[in-house]
Amino acid sequence: MKLECSPDEVLHATYVSGVDQACDAENILFYNVGASYFARSSSNGLRFERAFLEPPPPPRLLRERALHYQFYGPAKRQDGFVYWRSRSKLIQWEMSSEALGPSTSATSIWYWMKRGMSGTTAAIEGEPSRFGLSVTLHAPSGWVLNPAALIKPLFDGIIAAFHSHDGSMLEQVSDRLARKLDVDASEVAGHLLSDSVAVLGSRRLVWPWGKSVQWNPADDRCVAAELVVYTDKNRNGLWRLSGELFELDEQSPTAPPAPSPPASA
Repeated sequence: MKLECSPDEVLHATYVSGVDQACDAENILFYNVGASYFARSSSNGLRFERAFLEPPPPPRLLRERALHYQFYGPAKRQDGFVYWRSRSKLIQWEMSSEALGPSTSATSIWYWMKRGMSGTTAAIEGEPSRFGLSVTLHAPSGWVLNPAALIKPLFDGIIAAFHSHDGSMLEQVSDRLARKLDVDASEVAGHLLSDSVAVLGSRRLVWPWGKSVQWNPADDRCVAAELVVYTDKNRNGLWRLSGELFELDEQSPTAPPAPSPPASA
């Protein structure tokens, strides 16, 4: 059985576990499985959630209690999340971007976000312990995207843009990022230290790693996120990226869907 989505549907993935430990839900659901497996089913976009509930009974008896459960299925674009609801908007944005694809990196997304939100400010009243992210991408016609492969650099870069860096090894990381972006290191340092939109707080956001850098956004606190993709006609090759970051209400007690026969994506 193949997992397919109609033109008005996105792929909805859920990770269910009562184990309350920090983890990146998008890694568990997509990256660790292999983004290529979701190329067809996620072509219109995808939505994922981390539910802190006990998994449903497995279809076959296990020697030990099941601790983790993953579920994938089609959902309407407008359906929204099952387990979480937005309590309050932290920040909203809309901006043009360069073309996105296999070469897209968290660094380039972070930089586009910082430049695109120049002059924007946000009311910061404390870091949310858990948050949600909704992103809409308008791409020119003719582009073929795999959102499951795109969400890792895209979401890491977006979430990183809503932090400020604590200044650790500032000169080294600024120089490395500047060389990769082909911009001035002082501009990079200014973006790293800026707290104008740092609704997720200050932290050691980035550090040297090999010859490059390692980003450290708080994506483990993102328990509900979506990327909805529209391919637009006659947009003269323009790309648009919009979205919002929001605080979440307590999760719904809704039971996770029961296991079904395996499906290939």
